[in-house]
Amino acid sequence: QAELSVIFKYYDITKNKKLLFKADRIGKQAIEVIESLKRAYREDASKQFLVEDYYPIYEQSIEVKYKLWERTKDTTFVHQAFELAEKSKGSLLLEAIQKSNADKFSGVPDSLLDIKDQIKTDISFYEKLIFREEDGNPNPDLSRINRLNSKIFDLKLQYERVLQQIEADYPKYYKLKYSLNVKTVSQIRTSLLSEGQGLIEYFVGDSVIYVFAIDGINFDMIRLEKDFPLEEWTKNLHDCISRYNAYSTKKDDHIATYIDLSYKIYKKIFHPILEYCPPRLIIIPDGVLNYLPFEALLQEIPK
Repeated sequence: QAELSVIFKYYDITKNKKLLFKADRIGKQAIEVIESLKRAYREDASKQFLVEDYYPIYEQSIEVKYKLWERTKDTTFVHQAFELAEKSKGSLLLEAIQKSNADKFSGVPDSLLDIKDQIKTDISFYEKLIFREEDGNPNPDLSRINRLNSKIFDLKLQYERVLQQIEADYPKYYKLKYSLNVKTVSQIRTSLLSEGQGLIEYFVGDSVIYVFAIDGINFDMIRLEKDFPLEEWTKNLHDCISRYNAYSTKKDDHIATYIDLSYKIYKKIFHPILEYCPPRLIIIPDGVLNYLPFEALLQEIPK
């Protein structure tokens, strides 16, 4: 990550295109390692932590792809940037779908799948017992917690052995579960979009927001400066809407806050991409935008 940052900063100074290609190679190698580690981890929480911990690498790599597209006009880099944005989300939903397909269509006996699922259920049960023992308890029973942790450790070893058996005896299971190929733009057009419909996908970085716009003909990548407190505005708007009370004495303040924030957010993240948006639209948010009710954004201040 440090090497990628240094090379990219040096490019900003020199504008030497060769440095961009070098940064692209380093970013690709780093992400291959991250993806390999994700496949090695069994627990969803571990995978999500890994993605979040190395999120800046995805962001820098997408920035490199954008700069390469600017310099070369080669749209291959836009497609690669979109693939990185998809991978950066952790793919946990996609993995859940793949796991379901693996369970159903890999030929693994139901009895073995039942054992696997029961062990996971038992692990969750003992983890909840530990949480209840510790939550708000100034004097938790440490010996009981140690016994429960020991039980969880043994169960996880059992779970690992069962998975190894399944993957060794039923290779189709492994293939179905871990072949996590993200959809291409052409696949999205054919399998997700109907006529006259478009898709907008956001990638929210620390200082930049990237937007990928797909319709039946065009595919565009738009770079928006994140020069405003997106997280704070989104949280305040969400709180304002969820806590609104028509009978409250602060009703007018809530309405004023809603109008102010919903319009400002609209101007920052949606107005600049209007030309890429057909009337019917699928929006895929990212990061804090998952908490944003897009349908509540205001295109203009009410008179």
